[in-house]
Amino acid sequence: MLEVTKVHKELGGNSSAFVPLNAIDSDESAPPYELCPSPKAYARGLREVYHSGLWPAEKLFPFSEYLGRLKPGFQHNWGCGAPWGNTPTVTAAGKMFSCIYLVGIKKFEVGDIFAGDFPRREVLDMMLAATDIANIALCRSCTLRHLCGGGCPVGRFTIAGNPKVPARIKKYTRDIACVTSKTVIEELVWTLAKQKRGEYEAQKNQ
Repeated sequence: MLEVTKVHKELGGNSSAFVPLNAIDSDESAPPYELCPSPKAYARGLREVYHSGLWPAEKLFPFSEYLGRLKPGFQHNWGCGAPWGNTPTVTAAGKMFSCIYLVGIKKFEVGDIFAGDFPRREVLDMMLAATDIANIALCRSCTLRHLCGGGCPVGRFTIAGNPKVPARIKKYTRDIACVTSKTVIEELVWTLAKQKRGEYEAQKNQ
């Protein structure tokens, strides 16, 4: 991941993004488990890229996504804007989906530009209910849940009620989402703590 970041920089890019794998494709099928990147290796790569200093956090996704959440009183109950209809994608045939990663999956079709029926509220309401951390049992005991919002919900959407998904892929989908949020939040919190510590020491020595 660090080498990829260096290439982005050398080619004149202005940022890098490392999006965790969504293991389910638009046919609602899963790849062999062996092809899924290790969550531990992914977390290690995120940390390495972050500490390299090649990009500030504002230019490095997913760190940039979480950066604005680290402030007093912040509460985030949803992992993304797709259930609100904020990230629509339109296919060449005019079909509208709530997220680029859900294109082709009929139950997530939120409208048709030729029918003029965007947004289909029943689809968005279903997604909202499924992504509210109050409804996600695994999130209830997590101390980071209101900073994370349950993470990217794409994986949960595509494995729910899907008979094609093996148990190992279901676990992988949960693990990769959690490791993304926990790694990024932990690194940003430590950075913020060090900054505040430095400010305190500077004031103390004046």
